[in-house]
Amino acid sequence: MDDELGLPAGAFTKIDGDEDELFYQPPRLVYHIDDHAVAALTEFYRAVLPEGGVLMDLMSSWVSHLPPEASYAEIIGHGMNAAELAANPRLSRWFVQNLNRDSVLPLPDRSIDAAMICVSVQYLQQPVAVLREVARMLRPGGPVAISFSNRCFWTKAVAIWRSLGDDGHAALVERYLRHAGFDGVETHPLAEYIEDEQDPLIAVEIGKNAGDDHAFEQLGIVGAQGQGGFDQGDIELSGRVRNDQDLLIERADDNDRDLRPVVNPQDGDRESAECRRGQIAEEFDEWFV
Repeated sequence: MDDELGLPAGAFTKIDGDEDELFYQPPRLVYHIDDHAVAALTEFYRAVLPEGGVLMDLMSSWVSHLPPEASYAEIIGHGMNAAELAANPRLSRWFVQNLNRDSVLPLPDRSIDAAMICVSVQYLQQPVAVLREVARMLRPGGPVAISFSNRCFWTKAVAIWRSLGDDGHAALVERYLRHAGFDGVETHPLAEYIEDEQDPLIAVEIGKNAGDDHAFEQLGIVGAQGQGGFDQGDIELSGRVRNDQDLLIERADDNDRDLRPVVNPQDGDRESAECRRGQIAEEFDEWFV
């Protein structure tokens, strides 16, 4: 068992056990969520991120999805590919670091006003350690916004993520944040999933806007989950899962898009498969607690 989080042994294993640097070596200058989800995320950032503040964009890339009219004192980027980060016009400065090897971030205590992780939390093998670093760097009252969809690089997502659906993902991220020492954790569904038409988007937030449903309603954001967020029992949705060495993948036929990379003619090969329950038959040896 992962004693701290109450998850089974092997929860943070990956199908691709090679060094992350190898996988992220080629730049991917593409969107990993569709235009509707991007717009919803930008509206969410408009509501929660403090203008004029110092932002930490963790696990970033060539685009940060920030409101174009908003100005910030500084936007510090982190990622795994230097070319992607260098192409991001919103970043004031940036650094490359493998958080799965080294979770200690090179910023002083109480040096940022907000932090965000966009559609990347599923790759963290030490999520609580990383989020404790965020808590260390964050000034009092600063928001943290973690967004995710049902898409991922399947072989690099951790096993617990691959075994859960959207509600389970929300409950898991809430658990990460609470174990990292954050209070006031809330989940906001930002974009509804419509099969073959529209990507879902969910954000888990802590900060000054938590609980302020009116702020999100005025921006046209789909309703908030409310104080307390998702029941942690949602992490049990997948039942039992097996260790990765016993992984059984149900191969999709040519007409089944769920296990194949999705290609959008507007933004090229997105190189990310949908992370949806039912794609994969995998089970850990223990029940989730």
